[in-house]
Amino acid sequence: MDILTVTFSEAPKNEATGIELHENVVLYFTPDEGKVLELNLRGYGAMLKDQKPLQLKALTKLQPVWQQKILNMLQKEPANHFLPIEKRDAAPIHLFHIKKVFDPELINAAA
Repeated sequence: MDILTVTFSEAPKNEATGIELHENVVLYFTPDEGKVLELNLRGYGAMLKDQKPLQLKALTKLQPVWQQKILNMLQKEPANHFLPIEKRDAAPIHLFHIKKVFDPELINAAA
């Protein structure tokens, strides 16, 4: 299984917390500031190939105030570049798609 870890910012370990958004996606952030620190994507290659939207099932287990805080973090830069969120109005289901981090066209253009 391949793992992609995207680190956006450093913080002391005692200031960071993590939440499993999906069985293959963990978000690390600072709860006080609401700052995204890191995304850990397990099985990244398989998720890219599958291209099915993934549900944020873990959010339903949280209090509404925390659900909103985490959604706010995910909808802002830098997290929204990697996990675009879509909210279904008919149901409280939040879906996301995994974006390709290494776009072959960008790599060829940079070479």
